[in-house]
Amino acid sequence: MHKNNSNNHWRLIRLAILLAVVSPFMSCSSGQPSENNATDALNHLCQMQENLCRVKSLKKTDGQASEISKVKHYRLAYQAEVECLRGNVDNRGFSVGLRCQHVGDIKKVAGVFEFVQSESGWRHKPGTADYPKEIQ
Repeated sequence: MHKNNSNNHWRLIRLAILLAVVSPFMSCSSGQPSENNATDALNHLCQMQENLCRVKSLKKTDGQASEISKVKHYRLAYQAEVECLRGNVDNRGFSVGLRCQHVGDIKKVAGVFEFVQSESGWRHKPGTADYPKEIQ
């Protein structure tokens, strides 16, 4: 009987160790898009503007989950720093979208992306991006 209690004790210890190792990975797949998903979406927007900028850092500031016709949606608000890769200000001081005067300028921006969940993960929903707005 003492031997069974000892075996059970070691099984519990092994189970506790296994849970401690696996738990952080389980929390990573929380069922919401990640900051990496938003970074990819923002980099894609920069590329669509003829490689105007690239994301230096991005932080999620808010989020809202919903479900439409059994499809999960998520609106992710963010703030980011982007680096200008080229200038886009013409000789009259006019620019379209993000104002990049000099290569290397760092701009603080904020915006919202909408994502939909598919079998292969969260995907940015094209055409739903609120283009980033420059903030102070």
